[in-house]
Amino acid sequence: MAVDVVRKLSKLLLVNNNQQQKEILQQTIDKLSREDILKAVPDVVHSNGAPNLIRLVLEGLSNSSHHRDNLMLNVMKSIITELCDSEAVPENCAVDIVHLMSLNSHDLSSNNLAELVQLCLSFIQKGKNLRGKWLSLFPMIFSELEKQNRVTLDSDSVTGAEYCDGVISSLCNTEIAVDDAVAFTAVLRELKIPATIVHKFVLKLCAIIPDMEPQEVPPFVYQLLFLCYQSDHLVPLEHLAKYFEMKLSRYGRSANLSSRGESMEIDCDIETGSPKEILQAKATSIFHISRAAATGHPLGKEFVKFLRSRVDVPELVLVPFILEVALSLGALPQLRDIIGLLRKLVQRLLRSSERLRHSAWMRELMLGKQIDVQKMFDTIMQQGTSEGDNIVKGFELLAFDLLEIRNAGGFGRPNTAGPSVGNTSSSSGPTSGTVTEQCWHIGAHILLQMIRKFPDSAPLIVKKLAERLQDVSNDSQYITTICLMVQHNPLSMLECKASFTMLLYSMEYRGLVSAKRLYAGISPLFRSSGALRDSAFLVLRKLLHSCLEEVRQVAVVGFLEILKNFRFYVPTMGSSLSQTSISSQATVDVHHSQSSNSNRAFCSELLKLLQCALSQQASVRLTLYQNLPEVVSRNPELLPECIKMLRCHLKFFIDPEAVVQVDMCITKDGHNSHVIEPLGHLIQAIQQSILRSGKTSYFAKEDIDPKSEDQVDLGILLIRKVVAKMAESSVDDYAVGDVQEPSAQLKIQTLSSVCIALADFCLAENATTNVIAAKRLVSLFEMQTRFDSLLSEAGKGKGKGKAPKRTKKGKENSIDEPSITDDTPKTPMKIFEKCTPSLQSISVFIGFLKDGNQSIARNEEEILAFFKSQIGLRLWFAQSAFSKYQAFCNNKDIEGLSQESVTKFSGTIACALLLHCQNTRQVADDRSSAMYCTALNCLHDIILGFCKHNPAKLGRLLSTMDQVQRPAAGIPLENQIANTLKHFKDLLNRLLSGRENEDLVTKAVLPIVGTLIVLSDQLDPAGAEYAELSNWTHNLCKNVECRESSIAKPLINLLAHLNMASESSPSILEELAKEVRLAIGTLDEENSTTTESNKLATINEDTAAVVLTVLTVRLEQLIQVVEWALPRIGILERGDASPLVEQSINTRLKLIAVALSQLVLADVNPGPNSELILKLAISFYTTMGRVAKKQKSVLPSFRTLVRATALHLTKNLNNFIAHLDDTKIHEKGVKRKKGDKEVAPRMDKCARSIPQLTYAIEQYNQAILGVSKRTKEDLTFGSKLGTTRDFRIKADKVNEALEGNAHSTESELESESESGEDVMEANSSVNRTAQTDSRVRGTARRSRGRGRGKFTSVGKANTTQK
Repeated sequence: MAVDVVRKLSKLLLVNNNQQQKEILQQTIDKLSREDILKAVPDVVHSNGAPNLIRLVLEGLSNSSHHRDNLMLNVMKSIITELCDSEAVPENCAVDIVHLMSLNSHDLSSNNLAELVQLCLSFIQKGKNLRGKWLSLFPMIFSELEKQNRVTLDSDSVTGAEYCDGVISSLCNTEIAVDDAVAFTAVLRELKIPATIVHKFVLKLCAIIPDMEPQEVPPFVYQLLFLCYQSDHLVPLEHLAKYFEMKLSRYGRSANLSSRGESMEIDCDIETGSPKEILQAKATSIFHISRAAATGHPLGKEFVKFLRSRVDVPELVLVPFILEVALSLGALPQLRDIIGLLRKLVQRLLRSSERLRHSAWMRELMLGKQIDVQKMFDTIMQQGTSEGDNIVKGFELLAFDLLEIRNAGGFGRPNTAGPSVGNTSSSSGPTSGTVTEQCWHIGAHILLQMIRKFPDSAPLIVKKLAERLQDVSNDSQYITTICLMVQHNPLSMLECKASFTMLLYSMEYRGLVSAKRLYAGISPLFRSSGALRDSAFLVLRKLLHSCLEEVRQVAVVGFLEILKNFRFYVPTMGSSLSQTSISSQATVDVHHSQSSNSNRAFCSELLKLLQCALSQQASVRLTLYQNLPEVVSRNPELLPECIKMLRCHLKFFIDPEAVVQVDMCITKDGHNSHVIEPLGHLIQAIQQSILRSGKTSYFAKEDIDPKSEDQVDLGILLIRKVVAKMAESSVDDYAVGDVQEPSAQLKIQTLSSVCIALADFCLAENATTNVIAAKRLVSLFEMQTRFDSLLSEAGKGKGKGKAPKRTKKGKENSIDEPSITDDTPKTPMKIFEKCTPSLQSISVFIGFLKDGNQSIARNEEEILAFFKSQIGLRLWFAQSAFSKYQAFCNNKDIEGLSQESVTKFSGTIACALLLHCQNTRQVADDRSSAMYCTALNCLHDIILGFCKHNPAKLGRLLSTMDQVQRPAAGIPLENQIANTLKHFKDLLNRLLSGRENEDLVTKAVLPIVGTLIVLSDQLDPAGAEYAELSNWTHNLCKNVECRESSIAKPLINLLAHLNMASESSPSILEELAKEVRLAIGTLDEENSTTTESNKLATINEDTAAVVLTVLTVRLEQLIQVVEWALPRIGILERGDASPLVEQSINTRLKLIAVALSQLVLADVNPGPNSELILKLAISFYTTMGRVAKKQKSVLPSFRTLVRATALHLTKNLNNFIAHLDDTKIHEKGVKRKKGDKEVAPRMDKCARSIPQLTYAIEQYNQAILGVSKRTKEDLTFGSKLGTTRDFRIKADKVNEALEGNAHSTESELESESESGEDVMEANSSVNRTAQTDSRVRGTARRSRGRGRGKFTSVGKANTTQK
């Protein structure tokens, strides 16, 4: 029978006339029984024309004249059941059937709709084919049911909306399988659900995510975002981050994935559960999130709010998935604020990381977790899909934002009352500039990885860098980025010729330093790009003839940088290529087509252009002399040509008898004198070029033929003659003239520089092996010393005589006493820095004098004894080394030497200086003391420079200092540091033993302690070596008594630094506070019955003030860490971590409160020391107020903290302020004498600090009252609101003043009655005069407030009078 129904309905479809079709359809439906129709429904659904047949059935039922109760409902139920149970229905047919049913659902009654909804709900709860298309009918009938006014349910009637709420509740309690999550979410997004219920659904659905397969996540995220449109926008992100982190951890860390260099291509073959599948699922999910935000989803704005609330907690945001989402959203124009927030997060993370080593408490709060943000960025970049990906665009924006940073910001709280305390944790502590440089490095590294991953992006990136170089003045970070790109991706950079050409043509407007770095960065490309090289060549030739002196220096630097990258190939000199170069940079080898002959011709042309620079100003020549040796070290084949050029130029200033013609080096134009030839630098350029080329065999030649054609031999011969002549001469042989004249001073400076250059030449040649050369070296040093003494005497002579008397303002000089004026115009002299011995020469000399040197031959013992007797010469070389390493700490460069060479020379110098300090048992005179202190300072700067700029070579340096030339492989760095620490601890023990004078100890303690701090920062704070150093320092401060504050300060600073870095709760701060109080004295010491003594001998009445300074700085740093930890309350998700953070904060604040309560008990007079205590109290109470505002429930630790603050600190602080006020009363009105005049007393700074402190205490008390109201617990502990103000009313003083005023008033009344008439007459006269004046000059009134006592004229009369 069912087949007959389907056949009849199919025939009706063949009828063309619609009216006839409807009539036949109606007749057919009316003839069928209820059972026949219901039995035919399954066959109709599975037939070929199912949608059309069902349409006919539904139309016939809706228009049927027969009364058939709920037949339409039963048919729909049968259709839904068939669609749900059978998967044989084609998808397109199912869609059409559902659409037809939704159109006819309007004909159903409210109760029928409810039954239909309950049927669908039962199928959903049973999990029947939820991925089928039948499920899309549920939202349609659900929305239709919600519009109904009345639904009958078990003899009760409810509205449709109420009935739908019950359905929603049933859905909320339904267990959903992982396979049905997407379909279920798609249904929910179509329903009208209250926000509170949406939250439950979102949590329920997010709980399914961990059980999903990667390919199921993106469609689920797509549907879930629609569901989260009204609320809970960010909840899915949190669960997705955990999901992808868990999945990727099964296949190793993301870094291992990125190291394979595999890109995520959509069309590649993917294995189920493979890392590629996971990464692709993550990328697709992020794409859905980004598209949703781009189309107006509230997720974007909520994500910005989320980042702003987490700026102070970067470790919770900088996780891979959240970071990728942030980068993707930040690429959208409407959400660019996200990039700025990411930059702040990176800055805060770097700032926290640099403080992490110096604070054990911070490491405890971080659970030892340290994020390598650069490594994370590299991983995300390697997982990028294409250049147009939003994540890649966000990376580019973030990189340029990091490069634009100027100030890295502070640590802890952004704005806090109280002193601004910097990071003085150690002498080697990183500064804010270090964080800025780290941000620049990360930005440059991101751009470098982008070019590696997507080479086609190189032109656009370089163009943007070039544009920023045009616009900003501080361009070092952009130049560094370009240099890195050229060094690591030279082939990609060849496609950026237009941008580099633009940079070349803008060189005229750059400074010398920037131009040198930029040329050094892009010059390797000249070998492969002829067009770029020709452009550079034309620009430099133009700049060489510029009218500006600095521009010509830029041209010289440019030519020299080009020469570094073009080998001057000569067939006969091929073997010289293997010689060791000590350059600071390695040549970037780019494939090139130039032959050796073309390179040789090009280099010859460049040398000719450089020879033109020798006729330029002295600064241009100096630039050539200082940079030419580095070029020769990179290109040794240029040595003969360079020496020939310099030697021919040197001959102009040396007469045939090898006498220096100093007059030719100075020019005098009227009253102006200038240096036209830095002769010392010229001589040193020759010597350094030969030395750094690696061809040191030239110095070993004893007899050189004057007729030799070897230019290097001739250059050495010429300098040897000058050395011999100048060593035999004296200062009087050079006619410099009156030393008070500027020209004479310039001559002396030139001669002194020549002596230094010649002394450097003597060491490079054979001064340590030849007695004659050694004596010449000493003679040159003595002559240089004499020249310097002449300059110092000339400087002293300038200050002699009395200055002319100043005339009073408004008076002219009388005729008898004409004014004294200097008719000579004063113009600044152009003075260049003198030469300094090269690092290699210093290493040779100091290493030769090393105590216990076993490599000295017998014939050299005489030279060694001779040099050791020259304490002045040794001190000079040590001071020169100290100056170079000071520059090394700041500039990361010494004479352009390579890291290997700097390590070699530094090891020799450090070993010799350390042995000298260890073997110096008694300092006899001032020179020996200066030598000892200079050696210690030099050692400190050497170790500091290596820790900052070259930490990879620190182990080798320390091994060399221990005289271990070839350290065994595998020796831990901590063992080497421990050995070096032992040396410096022995030096400090010997200094503090009492055998040395205090002046020496004062100067020597600071570098030793600084070195101990620098080395301790390289140790593990939780290790045994660190604990041993901390205990040793504590015992040292306990047993050594010193009265000099400059000795006590570094010792206490070291003790506090080590304790704070190794102990989570630095108890030493409380101990130091107590020691300071005992040393200074207690306020109520007369009433005190207990007597205590100091436990630390270093702290006494002479050193208490400086210890107080150190202590307040350390306590302020601990407060800053508290401020850093405050945002972590309530947001750290690791079980019961939040109460642990609160308890930890309360414990540290209690420590600060106890230490501060000890300080306010000290008998401190008003002044800088009391100001430190008051500012520290301001910071403490401000932080306490912030902590109190975060309290939701009162923990026992917080109650203890508030109690200790109220009963001990606040009470004692009020007494301390009263003590300061009482002390100031005696000083008020007392005038200080300055010469013959009396000067009013200076304004006390406490007058500003006390009101600020009062305000901070009041804010804290209000916060405590707020906590008490919220928690219904009394936290006042008897304390009252602050009553201390910036003024106090003293009753006794007021009464005395009132009595005095009463007596004076009676006497005044009697005198006024006697002379009343005279007063009235005088008043009338004054009034007439005032009226007359007011008509002419306007009314005069007294200004109140600021500027009191001054009068201003107002009125119209003042504007007309001229």
